[in-house]
Amino acid sequence: MRLNFLIFSLALQGLSFSPVLAADFSDDVIEFSTGFYSLTAKSPGKNGSLSGPGIYHFMYHHRLMQKYSISFGYTAFMSDVVSGDMGFGPDISGYYYPFSNNGTQKSSDGGTTIVVQEIVRPFIGLGFHQRQFQSVSASYAGYGVYSGVDYQWSEGLTVRGEARFLQMTGSSTSTATQMDLLLGILINF
Repeated sequence: MRLNFLIFSLALQGLSFSPVLAADFSDDVIEFSTGFYSLTAKSPGKNGSLSGPGIYHFMYHHRLMQKYSISFGYTAFMSDVVSGDMGFGPDISGYYYPFSNNGTQKSSDGGTTIVVQEIVRPFIGLGFHQRQFQSVSASYAGYGVYSGVDYQWSEGLTVRGEARFLQMTGSSTSTATQMDLLLGILINF
């Protein structure tokens, strides 16, 4: 908005200026993350918990405007890193970058392209999650909150650190709480 006003002001003053067409925030991103999880489940008469390394997270991110993105993905975790009891399910998330843009910003006037990449981009997020557990044949659904930081490694590669807290409910009065610490990469395409 401010850039458009500047271009309009320069045009009114009779200065020759090649207008910037638009800023491009539409890079789509794929994320691959892994890390540690802690899961606590409660149901009438039973309580259980499981924690350790062995969570695997895949997301497709679509950037919206400068500070937002929406994501769709899948998470799987295993009690013995790559074997044992398994939980899995889809994730739908929204992210907000309060102090920076959500990724690479490109502007072009036909012959010249300007690329702006902020190196460190903290974010917060909200999401909906569903989990199915293999051993107990139980499923849970609920909401999560996240916080983390993206570090721009190169123009097409970002390193992400993220903490997630998920609160889910299942059949009757059963509940599950999941906390994750993830480290991964985001690849622009």
